[in-house]
Amino acid sequence: MGTAEMARRAGSRFHDVMGRRAEEREADRLARPEDLERILEGPLLPEPVSETELEFARSTGLIRRANAAREGEFVLYGRSVKLKLPIEWLVDPLSGASAEELKRLPVWSELYRKKGIDFRSIWELNRLQFLVDWARAYRLTGQEGYAYLVNRHIESWQSANPYGRTVNWSSALEAGLRSLSIIISLSCIRDTEGVWDENFAQRMTRLLYLHGKFISNHLSCPSSGFNHLAGEAAALSVLGICLPEIPEAEDWREKGKWMLEESIFRLIRIDGGAFEGSLHYLAFVCRLAVLAGVIYDRLGEHLLSQHACERMARAYRFLCAVTDGGRSVSEFGDSDNASFPAPAPAGARERHLSTLNLLWLFCEDQALLHDFRLDEESLWLFGEKALTQEAGSFEKVQQPLVERFDKSGRYVIRSQAGTTQVFLRFECGHWGDGSTWAHAHADRLSFSLFINGNPFFIDPGTGAYLTDSRMRDYFRSTAAHNTVTVDGRSQNEPLACFLWRSPVLSSLTACEQNEREVVLEGYHTGYSDYRRGPDRLIHRRKLILRHRENRLEITDYFETGSSHRVSLNFILHPDCSLRQQQSSGRLEITNGPVTLSLQPDSSCRTSLYRGKSDPPLGWFSPGFLRWEPCWQVVLDSSINGDCSLRTVIEWKVVEQEEID
Repeated sequence: MGTAEMARRAGSRFHDVMGRRAEEREADRLARPEDLERILEGPLLPEPVSETELEFARSTGLIRRANAAREGEFVLYGRSVKLKLPIEWLVDPLSGASAEELKRLPVWSELYRKKGIDFRSIWELNRLQFLVDWARAYRLTGQEGYAYLVNRHIESWQSANPYGRTVNWSSALEAGLRSLSIIISLSCIRDTEGVWDENFAQRMTRLLYLHGKFISNHLSCPSSGFNHLAGEAAALSVLGICLPEIPEAEDWREKGKWMLEESIFRLIRIDGGAFEGSLHYLAFVCRLAVLAGVIYDRLGEHLLSQHACERMARAYRFLCAVTDGGRSVSEFGDSDNASFPAPAPAGARERHLSTLNLLWLFCEDQALLHDFRLDEESLWLFGEKALTQEAGSFEKVQQPLVERFDKSGRYVIRSQAGTTQVFLRFECGHWGDGSTWAHAHADRLSFSLFINGNPFFIDPGTGAYLTDSRMRDYFRSTAAHNTVTVDGRSQNEPLACFLWRSPVLSSLTACEQNEREVVLEGYHTGYSDYRRGPDRLIHRRKLILRHRENRLEITDYFETGSSHRVSLNFILHPDCSLRQQQSSGRLEITNGPVTLSLQPDSSCRTSLYRGKSDPPLGWFSPGFLRWEPCWQVVLDSSINGDCSLRTVIEWKVVEQEEID
C-alpha cells in the first residue's frame, strides 16, 4: 500500500470518526422521550384479541421459543443454538470465536475468517428477532418478566455496541432489521411501566434515531445493493413514520418509500420472478415490504402505490408456481434462511408457505393459488383477516399444465395422471442481476422433480457464504445441480464469494404441449465463453414429460468441433434411497411410496457419490451453514464432435393396498 493510499484511508477513517461523534451529539440534542409515543400509543401490528386468535397463537411454538431463549437457547437460521448468558454480542454464536479485538476492522477483513468467525452469524443474533418473541409472549401471557427481558437486552446490546464502533454497525441492512425488531417489540410491551420510564424512553429514542441516521448515511450502492437496499428502504420508511417528531423523519419516510417502490420494480421482474436469480431473496424482499406496508396501513397511510402492489401480486403468482403452491420447495440461487420479523422456521417449506400467506393477504382481490394454512406470522400481521381465510371462505384456483416465466428463466409443469401428480421446474433463461450475479448459481438447464409431493431431483441449497469457501463453491457450481459439466468445469467461474466472471447466456427454444406430453427445450453458452474455435461447446437440453406414461425423457445435445468429457449430474433428496442394477445399469430410486427408475445412455459410465469431501460431491444443505450427505449420480461420457445423450426416467406409485 502506497503513501497516498494510506493517507486516503486514514483521512476517511478520521472523517468517519468525527461524523459519528457529531451524530451522537445531535442525537443527544434532538431525541426526546415523547418522540416514542407513536410506537407506544397503540399496536403497530394486529395482536390476538379474540379467544380463537389467542388459542391459535398459544398453540404455535412462540411461547416455547420465548422460554427457551430466556434459558439461553436461541433460534438462528431456523435451528436452536445454546448460548452463554449474558449474551456476548460480539461472539460468533456458532463457532464461539470472539470478534471483540477485530471490531474496528471492516467485515471483509481476512482476519475474521482466520479466527473462525462468520460475521453473518454475529449479525443473525444481533438482528434481535428473539425480542419479538419475548414481546409477543408478553401480549399472550401478561407476564411482565418477558417485557423486562426485552428492556434489559436492548440496554445490554446498546452498551456493548457503541454507535458505529462494532461489526454490528457495519451494514445498513443489519441496522434496519434490528431497528424493526426494536420497534415491534416496544409496541408489544407498550403498557408496561418500564417503557414509560423517562430515562428508558430517552435511550430508546436516541437509539432509534441513530439507527435511522446510520441507515440514511450508509445506504447500499444502488448498482449492487438489491435486497439489501430494499430492506434498508423498508426500515427507513418505518422509522420515519414511527418517529414523526424527529427533524429527519419526513426525509426518512419519503426516501424510504421511494427506494422501496423502486426496489420492488427492480427486484421483481415483470413476470413476478427474481431479478437476483434467488428464490429466497425474492421472498425475503416481499416479506419486508408486507411488514412495512401493514405498519403504514395501521397508522392510516399507504406505503406502496397500486402499481407496486400489482408487482407484489405477480411475485405471489410466481412464488406459487415455482414452489407448487408451497408443497414442492426446491430453492434456486442463494438462501441464508433469513426471515422476518420472528426467527426463521426450521424448513424452507414452512418459510415459503408463510410468505405465500402474507403476500396473498396483503395483495387484495388476488386469486388464491396455494393451500392456505394459518401460520404464526399471518396471525400477527393480519389478525382477523387471516382467521377468515383459515375458515375456508376462499376457493383455490386450478393451475395450468405449463407456466412460463420467460423474463425470469423459470418454467413449470404440473401434471396429474390418475392419482400421480408430477411437479417439474426447468431453469433456463435469465440468470442473475446483471452486475456481479452475486446470488445466482451455475444451474442453467437444471431441473427439479417431485412426484406426489415426494422430492427426487432437487437443488441442493446454499451451504455457506464465508466460513467454508470450498463448500460455498460446490453448492453454487454446476456439479451440484441437475445439469451437465464439461471437462470438469462449471458453466461459470466464481471470482469471489459473491462474484462471477461473466453472465451465463441461456434461452428457451421450444415449449410445446398436448394431451399426451409436454416438451421444453433450451440452451446455454456457458461453455463457449472460455473456449474459441473448435473447442467451444453449446449445450442444449430437451425435456419430454409423457405424463400419461409416467415418463421423463432427457436428451442433452452438444455442439462442438472437438473432444470433451461431459458429466450429467443428478442430485437426489436425502430421503431417497438408491440401488443400481448391475446387469442393465438402471438405477432404482425410492422415496416413500414412489419408486423411480433412471436409465442412463448406453455410452455413459455411472458413478455414485454420497458425502464425498475432495472434491465435494453428494451434499444437500437443508439450511444455512448446514449440510448432510445425499446421493449424487454422475453419468460420464467422452464425446467427439456433435452428439447427444439420452436419459430416461420412469416412476411408479405404490398404492396403499399394495403396501398393506
